Amino acid sequence: MSNDHNSFPDKRPSEEAEHAGLRDTLVNNSHDTLPTERRTPKIFLSWTIIRALATALTGIAILLGLLNGTTVLARVIGIGLLVSVATDFLSRQSARTSKPLEDTVTPKTRTTTPESEQKETAKRRKWGNPERIASFTFRLAGAVFLLGIPDATITWISIVLGIALSVQGVFNLRRGFRSETKREDRSWKTLSGSFEFATGITVVILPDIFIGIIVLGVSVWWVAHGATVAIRLFSRQNHRTNDFLTIDTLADLKNMLMHSLQAHEHDENTRQALAGKLFYTGPNRDSRLRRFAALMALSVTIATFGVITDSTAVVIGAMLIAPLMTPLMAVAAALVLGKPRLALWSGIIALAGIGGGIILSTVLSAWVTRSPDSVLQNAEILSRTSPTLLDLLIALAAGAAGAFALSRPDVSDSLPGVAIAVALVPPLTVIGVTWQAGELSMAFGAFLLFLTNCVAIVLVASGTFILLGIAPLSRLQQEQRLIQMSFAALGTGTLIVAIPLAITGHDILTEQYARKETEATVKAWLNDSNKAEELRVTDIKIDRKSVNVQLTGSPPSPSVKQLASMLADKFDRSLEVEVRVLVEEHQKSEASPPD
Repeated sequence: MSNDHNSFPDKRPSEEAEHAGLRDTLVNNSHDTLPTERRTPKIFLSWTIIRALATALTGIAILLGLLNGTTVLARVIGIGLLVSVATDFLSRQSARTSKPLEDTVTPKTRTTTPESEQKETAKRRKWGNPERIASFTFRLAGAVFLLGIPDATITWISIVLGIALSVQGVFNLRRGFRSETKREDRSWKTLSGSFEFATGITVVILPDIFIGIIVLGVSVWWVAHGATVAIRLFSRQNHRTNDFLTIDTLADLKNMLMHSLQAHEHDENTRQALAGKLFYTGPNRDSRLRRFAALMALSVTIATFGVITDSTAVVIGAMLIAPLMTPLMAVAAALVLGKPRLALWSGIIALAGIGGGIILSTVLSAWVTRSPDSVLQNAEILSRTSPTLLDLLIALAAGAAGAFALSRPDVSDSLPGVAIAVALVPPLTVIGVTWQAGELSMAFGAFLLFLTNCVAIVLVASGTFILLGIAPLSRLQQEQRLIQMSFAALGTGTLIVAIPLAITGHDILTEQYARKETEATVKAWLNDSNKAEELRVTDIKIDRKSVNVQLTGSPPSPSVKQLASMLADKFDRSLEVEVRVLVEEHQKSEASPPD
């Protein structure tokens, strides 16, 4: 008799097969036979579900402004560090109480160790591993600081990470320049190094903005994770499987994205129609280029006159006929489709239009303007010489709207509104006007705004074209490295542009805050001296070391020393305060004609 029959002497093979089939049937149908009321508590009492829903609610509260995201993130990291320290400590305690491995070794296999190694081993048992102690101390100190002073600690951590990232970027740039591998690999290393260096410098200079972006990303991720768990929780098929312990939100989102791309992938006719709108190729290339040049010249002319005359309606008219958005969208589409030559050709057309627009606006400004100082105070010029991060956000939204409108014929009527929102030509004309007037700082501000619009449009339009299915999935997979390099270059450019934008915005906000606080302090100073009805504030100029206040009314003014003391206490620094009083005199007379 075989071994199998010896193992199961009371069962025949047919009975074993019958029992195995019955057992498999019971296992497969166990979820169908159990009532729903008995399965529901197991799902709702799952720690994974509770944690996911709690983090989702926290993310929603942060996005709505109900919680301080920086403080929440710092304390979450601090609690995580405390948990890791406690886990490490408990594991070390359990390892000490357990039987050493060397005691279980037989005398035949035991070998003698030198006396120095025995002393070192004894020292490590007594004091512990130095690396482990250092890690334990670092994590414990980080947890204490993050829980005690969360905002300051996470700011310094961001600065340290920025320094480390910039150093790593420098090393990757060096490897990219000195590498002897393929040209594609060298380009990828160079772009990745540039992106890391730009990101690190941005974090060091603007840690608060970096923390805000991280908090926003973490909050969105928490909400997405909670939404994924909720979808699984209320999905009928997942009530039959208890797979909540292995939730992979990133994989779920990736699958959703792939299904969306497959469902919304455009056909070849749609792609050809979009290419006919964007790319200056084919038999009609020359006529389209002439039309582009004519519209560009007309839009720059109208915008220049509108800026000089401070007419918003005229500037809006120039935006509507400006053709500069088309080659920029063509660059984005060519990068997504993996056609670098078309992207280069579209970029050359855009650069030609940009250069010609600046030259034309400079010439027109020199011909029309007789008093540049009065023109430079126009609202149409001043509003385009101090861009901030809000302008970058506007350009990102406008680029997405433009790509969406171009790829969907049913919403093409929205393109005029997109052209107004993007506003590419007015900054060009402001560059020419301010350059001709000799105001290079204002010209740089206008150029920064224009560059922000261009980079943001190409970056977000590329992503929008991918999400809308303009590029086939096979093409995306085939040109994956080229597309990644393009996005890395655009991301690096966006970060580089964001640095001066953030600095300008911070300076504007600081100046507005200082002006508001100074005005309130001056009014309090006048009220304390009972001069509020006789003197009023007409102008305030503030810099780092001095404050100039202009009052209008009846002199004399109160003690300037008292005002200087109040302002020094308000801003916590030494200030030189100067007060100027303009005498306001009213005269009234009546006269009658002589007899």
